Amino acid sequence: MAETKATARAIEMEMRRIETQQANQHVSFLCEFLPENFLKSGGDHDGILMLLLLPRIAQKAQLLTSMLREKYELPEAISKDDVVKSHNTDSLSFSCRLTTLLLQLEFRVHQIHHSLSSCNEELFAKVVSHYSESSAHEKSLDFLINLMKNDQLDETISVDPVDKTIHYFQQIFELYLMSMTMDCDLVMADDCRCLTAVGKGLWLDLNRLKVVVDANEKGSVWTTVDEALVTVDSLQQAARKMTVHLPEPNGTRSLQFDVDIMQSMQSHLFKLGKIAAWIYTAAGSAVQHATLQSDAEGISNKKLEEFFYSAHDRVFAHDDAEPFEILRNALKDANTTFANIIEALADGKFDSTRKEKTGNPLAARATKMKASLSEMETMKGKMDSKEEEIMELKRVIKAKHEEISEYHVRVGLMDKKMETAVRDAEDRLNKRQQECDELRMQMKKKEKEYEEGMDALQSDIEALEREKSEMKERLRQHSKDSLLRGLVQRLPIEPLTPTTPVDMGDAPFISRDSAFLLDKNKTQEGVIQRLHKENLRLKTERAKQTLFNLPPLKVPHKPVGLDARTGSVPLITGSESEQEKKLHRVPEEFYSAARKLNDLYTELLAECTSVHMVDITSKKSQMDTMKGFVRHQERLVQIQNEMVKVKCQVVDLTANLDIGAVTEGHFKTFPVQLSQKTVDSQLGHQMRVIARIKLPVGKSDPLVLDSTIREVHKYISSLI
Repeated sequence: MAETKATARAIEMEMRRIETQQANQHVSFLCEFLPENFLKSGGDHDGILMLLLLPRIAQKAQLLTSMLREKYELPEAISKDDVVKSHNTDSLSFSCRLTTLLLQLEFRVHQIHHSLSSCNEELFAKVVSHYSESSAHEKSLDFLINLMKNDQLDETISVDPVDKTIHYFQQIFELYLMSMTMDCDLVMADDCRCLTAVGKGLWLDLNRLKVVVDANEKGSVWTTVDEALVTVDSLQQAARKMTVHLPEPNGTRSLQFDVDIMQSMQSHLFKLGKIAAWIYTAAGSAVQHATLQSDAEGISNKKLEEFFYSAHDRVFAHDDAEPFEILRNALKDANTTFANIIEALADGKFDSTRKEKTGNPLAARATKMKASLSEMETMKGKMDSKEEEIMELKRVIKAKHEEISEYHVRVGLMDKKMETAVRDAEDRLNKRQQECDELRMQMKKKEKEYEEGMDALQSDIEALEREKSEMKERLRQHSKDSLLRGLVQRLPIEPLTPTTPVDMGDAPFISRDSAFLLDKNKTQEGVIQRLHKENLRLKTERAKQTLFNLPPLKVPHKPVGLDARTGSVPLITGSESEQEKKLHRVPEEFYSAARKLNDLYTELLAECTSVHMVDITSKKSQMDTMKGFVRHQERLVQIQNEMVKVKCQVVDLTANLDIGAVTEGHFKTFPVQLSQKTVDSQLGHQMRVIARIKLPVGKSDPLVLDSTIREVHKYISSLI
């Protein structure tokens, strides 16, 4: 059975060797197709090797750790015979020391590998440039694996190469990757393993010291060792509790804590590692001294203290602090810190959701490499097309060269013609130069005459300026006199009534000396007229308000008619007949006509008293004013026509109300339009319609005004 297993294992190893050889040959073939910049030092090939080196170192350290745990099992108790006679504890102590260093190396390699998987390309290139130095440190692990394979790994082997490897990767991390974010789950798991290994090593070495010390002589060193054992036991329990609170590898829960907490844990683990090396060295010296003594004798307190100080000088070369004080403070601080971390883990302060990993720089560089290769293929195609174009251009250039030779012959002929033309041009140039000189002399004479003329014009301008100032003063005085004359000659404004036609009046006399003075005087007259109308409106409103505020009249209820003392005749009596009642009843049309007439009168007053200020400096305002004036005139004409209709309706109702009814009238106006037209036709050409004016009113139909000669004159004076 054993031979069968050995044969199967040999066959499997041979198959693995063949697969490895084929894989290496495959990689070598692929490298032959890649460009030289890919294989150069610090290039992408070194980046791939670096990403393969770091996990390989971690796996080799993990392999050595597992093999050491299988080979050297830590006992529950240690006797003096195990320490002095069988020397089993020496191998156990060496195993714990080497395990601690390997776990520290694995922790540091994990940090660098995670940082390289998420950093930018520049930082990745800087770290990859140290690949040749990093790969040399792998040999120390290969040496230990070979010793473990041959069963030669014992306490006589030095662990300094492993310690140097740890310091090297520590420097790489602090130099380039200190600011990168870490995987908190991985950091916490590695810290737990390191803390467990350090705790086991301290427990073993402290118990070795406790066994070889003289039991009859228990001094300060003995007390310090006992206190350290209690604290180490607490640290081991803390490591177990932290391991319990670690999240599952494939779960959604993850840890997230600050960089300060991570640095604090690493600092305490570094101090504990130093203390473990110090205790390991002191315990080795004490055990070696105890082996040379008799079985009954133990190491004195003073001698043990010398061993501690000697080991302290070897481990802490530049630290002058008291060794036992360093031991107590380091263990106490580490215990406090990890207790707080356990409490935070239990309370869920570090819990968070697992985040997706971002792309590593190697994938980005591979994408760029593929893009550059595809671009190279594109450029190659372009180069081929450019070569064809170059060949075509060469043929074209050859044809052009032949044409150029022909042109050279033509150029020779043209040069001869050019020489002849140049001579002719020089002759013409001399003639033109003479003419130019003559013209220059004439121009100088003209300039002199021009300057004299300008002096004369300047004197005239100054005289005109003086005359202008005098005319402005006279014009200012004249405008005042014209305004006063216009105010004196203005007709008084009469209030409009429903029975009188609208008459806008004639424009006052204004001097026509200046258009500016005309506009100014006309604006002032319009403002004065509007102020007068506004004054009348305010007086009317005040009179209405006074009338409304008067107390109502009290009409006494007493008999009226022939029986009354006043002797009045009643309007309607009870003894009247139905026909008389019908005659004395006022029709409803009278009331509606009165209401309509009152509304027209109110609207007419509103149109006459409305005030609108005009900005005479703006063209748009002038156009708006013109449109508003047209709408105002149109509304006045409509109100006048409606008043005439209402008056006609009232006359008809009065004539039909009773037999022998009387309507009032006068010889100036007629309520009937036909009569008015007859009178207007008899007045002559002044009332005859001579023009039809169409004015645009927004988007609606244009306004049409049939105007007499008098109305045309009024419109022109208003617009001017």
